Amino acid sequence: MAGGGVKGFYRQKKKGGVAKKPISRKKLPPQNCSESQDCGDHDLGDEVEEQLQQFDMDMTYGPCIGMTRLRRWERAAAMGLRPPPRLRDLLLPPPAPHPLPSSSSSPAKILTGSSGGGGSTSVQGECLWEGKVS
Repeated sequence: MAGGGVKGFYRQKKKGGVAKKPISRKKLPPQNCSESQDCGDHDLGDEVEEQLQQFDMDMTYGPCIGMTRLRRWERAAAMGLRPPPRLRDLLLPPPAPHPLPSSSSSPAKILTGSSGGGGSTSVQGECLWEGKVS
């Protein structure tokens, strides 16, 4: 017969264990913007991206995989789901300024609207999940 008694049959629990260090929550000092810095632009871009991500996560307007945000907004509007109109304004590309005709500009450039320097920032048109879910 096997020996060891009851202690060998039942699992033993150790008393006292490894003590965990308390998590310190240090507050970050508030950023002070000097008058020469413009802190509002960075916050505005984050706010816009946050609104677009909320739109991506809201399943009220249907699935967003496989289409752009603007296409999803238009589909939701066509179905009568009333997506926020402000988002459409954010998703539409800004109107291109009409270039003044000059001797160096070819008619093809004027008609296609291609200008040499892009420089303008635009909102990402793809859904939050694009490329992450297959």
